[in-house]
Amino acid sequence: MAKTFRFISGLLLLPFIAAEALAIFGLVPDAFVPDFPFFSGEIVAFMAGMALWCAISWRIDVNNWFYVFGHELTHAAWATLTFSKVSKISVTSKGGYCLINNPGPLTTLSPYFIPFYVVILLLIRLLLGIWFDMAPYARWWLGALGFAYAFHVTNTISSLVKVAQPDIRAYGRFFSCVFIVVVNLLILGFGMATMTTTPMREWLGGLANASCCAYDATWSFIVRAAIAAFNAITNLVGKIQ
Repeated sequence: MAKTFRFISGLLLLPFIAAEALAIFGLVPDAFVPDFPFFSGEIVAFMAGMALWCAISWRIDVNNWFYVFGHELTHAAWATLTFSKVSKISVTSKGGYCLINNPGPLTTLSPYFIPFYVVILLLIRLLLGIWFDMAPYARWWLGALGFAYAFHVTNTISSLVKVAQPDIRAYGRFFSCVFIVVVNLLILGFGMATMTTTPMREWLGGLANASCCAYDATWSFIVRAAIAAFNAITNLVGKIQ
């Protein structure tokens, strides 16, 4: 029963993924400026950080220990926040594990949608902001965040594709992958909204509107498909008789 419920939940989330993509696409015009390089400085800094990580990971075999460390620590942190007991953590360059008493789906899937090193950088930025004026270094921080976010995305995709993750199997590969995409797109959307001229309220309104359109289109398609199937069956029965 639980597997069926999760599978149906995954299906119901698919239109929301389309809505998230539409809402993010709606942010793109606000990322442009009339002069070269035609993107806002914030977007350029973030994209430069992402490009730097992609270039490094493409040319150099980076030790996987850093990703495994963040992955397992995210499990542990989320478990602690949800009052679960963490009994043991193991981290090596080849893999790791975190033993948690009765973990829920969010605890199990948290490393795939929470960019651990992005969170660490944001916390450092907030702490430094208490004592120093960080405004002159905003774009440097955005570059570092882009670097850390690309690290999260590429390693998450790699771990899902190359390794039979028990985390994913625990709640079904389909539901887990859909849920991970949903949360990652939410994070990307919020991040883009903070780096463009779009107010956060407008981004959320665009997401809500896109969600209504996506689910309305999905329902209309289902109704049309059901009517077409019913008519086809009716005609077939008529011919047989």
